[in-house]
Amino acid sequence: MTPDISTDISPSRLLNGSPDDMLTEILTLMMVLKKIYEAEHQAMLARRLKDFVALQPAKDVATRNFEIGLKAVKAKGDAIRDASPILREKLVTLQLDLDGLAEQSMRWSLRMVESVRRMQSRLIDAARASGHRVFVIGVGTSPAESVLRSLAEATGGACEFATPGEALEAAAQRMLLRIRQPLRWGLRIDWGAEPLWQSTLPSNAFAISNADDKRGE
Repeated sequence: MTPDISTDISPSRLLNGSPDDMLTEILTLMMVLKKIYEAEHQAMLARRLKDFVALQPAKDVATRNFEIGLKAVKAKGDAIRDASPILREKLVTLQLDLDGLAEQSMRWSLRMVESVRRMQSRLIDAARASGHRVFVIGVGTSPAESVLRSLAEATGGACEFATPGEALEAAAQRMLLRIRQPLRWGLRIDWGAEPLWQSTLPSNAFAISNADDKRGE
C-alpha cells in the first residue's frame, strides 16, 4: 500500500526564507524521501512488488525536489552557517540515515529487476512449450515492449504497439492478416558482400500483403 506522502515544496522558503526556513524545508523533503525508502523496504519484505513499483513516481518527484533544495542551500553559501545548530545536527543525522536507506533501495531495485527477468523467462518458456502462437497488441504509454516482442517471436506470433487513444480496429485487422499469412524463419539480408555492421534482424517475419500497411513488421 502506497503511503500518503506529500511531495510539494515551498519555493519561497527555499529561495527567500531565512537559513532556518531553508533547513526546515530541506529536512521536510528528506523526511519524505525517508518515508518512501522505508515503504519500499516494507513492500519488498512482504514481496509486494506492485507496491514497490507504485512508489517509484513519488520517489522520483521527492528526489528531484530534494536536489532542488540542495542547490538552493549551496546558492546561499556561508549564510547557512547562521542556521540553528539543532537544525544542522538534524540535517547531518538524517543525511546519514538517507545514505543507508538509498543503498538499501538500490539493492532492492536490483533484486526486483532480477525477479522480473526470471518471471518473464518462465512466461516465455511456458508459452513456447504450449505450442500456441501468441499475437500481441501492446496498449499504453509504456508497455513491456521487450517482453511482448520476445513472447511473440518465441512462439511464432507477432506484436505491435498502440498509443493511448489510438483506434485498435486497424491493429486488430493487421493481426488477423498475420494469422492467415505464412511465417518466414531464418531471415537474412544478402548484401552481396560482408557488411561492416547491420541491425539485428527479427527471428521471423510474415509475408506482406497489400492490405497490410507494414506497421509492426
